[in-house]
Amino acid sequence: MKPAAKSVRVFWAMAALLLFTSVSGFGESERTCSNATLKGHYAFTESGSILEIGPVAVAGVFVADGKGNISANDTVSLNGEIRPEHDLIFTYQVNPDCTGTASSAPGQERANFNFVIIGNGKEAVGIHTDPGTTLLLSAKKQFQNDSVR
Repeated sequence: MKPAAKSVRVFWAMAALLLFTSVSGFGESERTCSNATLKGHYAFTESGSILEIGPVAVAGVFVADGKGNISANDTVSLNGEIRPEHDLIFTYQVNPDCTGTASSAPGQERANFNFVIIGNGKEAVGIHTDPGTTLLLSAKKQFQNDSVR
């Protein structure tokens, strides 16, 4: 077979493969999310700054119940001053496109953020949306076969 003919065959084989995979999505159906996608035990960190306070770093754990409720426990560094662990309660809402919002419960320090779920609930990344706050969130599931009731 001549090199030019071989190149043409390779080109058409690649074109067919690209067409097939773009139409089929590699055989995967369209993925959607709900509150149930965010369920289980997660470890998380946050970093950034708060206007008039300075640098902020947070490390902790949270449990999402899959029904829109989160209980969290974290340790916070505000401009180098460590605040001991404290418990927080949040509510959350997940959209079909795997984005979502969360807000702290009334009576607690205000905290609101937007997030994106990755890997069918294995991870989440987010950003606080409160004025004067620039904090990025990263959360990963702690246990592979996690079951929260």
